[in-house]
Amino acid sequence: MAVASNTFKTSDLVARTALKVLRNQFILTSRSTNNVAETFGLKGRKAGETIRVKVPPRFISATGAAVQKNNIVEDTVSLTLIQRNIGLGVLSKDATLSIDGLEQYVAPAMAQLASDIDKDGFALYYKAENLVTPGAYSSGSPAAFTGADVATLKPFLDAKARLAEKGAPEDGSLYVAITPSVSAGLVDALKGLFQSSSEIADQYKRGLMGMAAGFEFLQTQTLPTHTTGTRTNVTPLVDGASQVGTSLVVKGAGNAVTVKRGDQFTLAGVYAINPLTRTATNKLQVFSVQADATTSAGGAVTLSILPSINVTSPNQTVSATAADGATLLWMGANGVSSEVSIAWHKDAMLVAFMDLESDLAGATVGKATDPVTGLTVRVVEQYNVETDEVVRRVDVLYGFAVARGALMARIQG
Repeated sequence: MAVASNTFKTSDLVARTALKVLRNQFILTSRSTNNVAETFGLKGRKAGETIRVKVPPRFISATGAAVQKNNIVEDTVSLTLIQRNIGLGVLSKDATLSIDGLEQYVAPAMAQLASDIDKDGFALYYKAENLVTPGAYSSGSPAAFTGADVATLKPFLDAKARLAEKGAPEDGSLYVAITPSVSAGLVDALKGLFQSSSEIADQYKRGLMGMAAGFEFLQTQTLPTHTTGTRTNVTPLVDGASQVGTSLVVKGAGNAVTVKRGDQFTLAGVYAINPLTRTATNKLQVFSVQADATTSAGGAVTLSILPSINVTSPNQTVSATAADGATLLWMGANGVSSEVSIAWHKDAMLVAFMDLESDLAGATVGKATDPVTGLTVRVVEQYNVETDEVVRRVDVLYGFAVARGALMARIQG
């Protein structure tokens, strides 16, 4: 009697196929900076699930013959690793999986994995230090967003200007991620500009923006929606002068206040600066709340914020500290939900991929690493005698961190 023969792809071949499909699906991940020490995770140098990544220091120059020595102060950002996997189980009585047959499962599985990885990166939108809305500025403050759709290029041109004012390099590494509904609105709004150039033609043949307003436009369904807290603009005031750092005490709300992570505000008299020239722009600095906070009516509350308030070179972030009693103006009304489009320079976001253990008893393990992004995929195959099942899993160990929030902008309707 002939013995049944199941022919499976080798784990290495599956890993290479998975890697190719996974890389092709990325939006954010392939447009971020991989800047993590290769020694992390090596024997004798393991540091747990959180990596501290160096951010290049800033300097000041001097005029004249005398040298002005800079103190080199290195800063770091924390990057927490996440493990994600896709698993497949195949009973031995099921049809044999041929090489061609397995590929039909690899592509959709990797599409899901890539979508989830990008979603984790975009979830850091609240660390962006710029806000752009469709409305006009008033006294240096952007118009409060209302939840309406974004359907013109003006907000994206403004985002380009905000990033330029924050020192974003003009090196072709500017991107903006938009939802399908925003993409539809933009293409429809710009239909009067149709001409035969390849970029414009693609907008109408494929419904995509391509290159416009200095950005590569990228359509994705992995962007977040932000819903503002129940805070109001009833006399919220700064409680104490000369506050610096990433905490700000405010007081005087007319009722109980709930502030949500990602809520944004401006402070009277506190302007954004160009980090290279350290001169103030005519735009108030937009601050982003980094943690939920609640206070009773009339009480004070400490907000965790970005950017850090720093008025000292070389790491100056704003033109001045807020005066005691300075007015705080929230962006958006209470409970407004709006889609978040994100514009960024590649240096704004760090991404890290790490190798997972491959010495697994009783399992066949394959790996593949992309030399450009550092993306490493591990594929494990093992037979379970108790269930008469062959189990395959694809794993990725990765993490994101926002290294330069000044090089990111939120565009909200």
